[in-house]
Amino acid sequence: MNRKSFGVFGVLVLLALVFPPRLRSDTFGINFNNTTATEDLGNPPFTLGWEFTLSTSIQINDLAFYDDSQNGLADSHSMGIWDANGNLLVSGSVLAGTLSPLIDKWREVAVIPTTLGPGNYFIGALFLDGNDPVWFPNQVLDGFVTAPGVAYDNATFNSGSALTDPTALDGTPGFFGPNFVEVTTPEPSSILLLGFGLLSLGGIIPRRKLARRVPISASAPR
Repeated sequence: MNRKSFGVFGVLVLLALVFPPRLRSDTFGINFNNTTATEDLGNPPFTLGWEFTLSTSIQINDLAFYDDSQNGLADSHSMGIWDANGNLLVSGSVLAGTLSPLIDKWREVAVIPTTLGPGNYFIGALFLDGNDPVWFPNQVLDGFVTAPGVAYDNATFNSGSALTDPTALDGTPGFFGPNFVEVTTPEPSSILLLGFGLLSLGGIIPRRKLARRVPISASAPR
């Protein structure tokens, strides 16, 4: 590879490292097939959410909120994730209406990328009223799944008009509500191979050379 080609290759690899969202795959912490909820919160305000356990480290780049019927939210909702000691690790707010982007059936908000290690966590969203329907533990979910490394534990809640660690238990599954996006990024070797491929397609590295050089307790919410 001549000096010019080497410089172009370096730029391509740098771009791949700086802009990983183009190469990442997003997976929701939990998901299901139901696109409408059937109950409204009758005695707000509450922080509603769920407890989960991680068996491996994950990175969270987005929080998400269930949009009943996918037609926009009546209110904005603050959300957060706490560790088992009650420390708020990551937080964000989805906006009312359709201002927050809709992915699947979830309105998303980008947060500071946060790595969660193996252990026990709580996720919650603040409901100041009952205008946005929420899934309750007594409702039947179709096709309920969790992301790799995520074990769903319980529905949880806490009363009050401020976003609070929802540690009171109320059965399973529910409340949804809040969700998160687990992000997986490619290995560095994959990025390097992508750079070689782009160079080859661009004619900077002849394909014959590439072939030789690269081996193959409160009142429950109701």
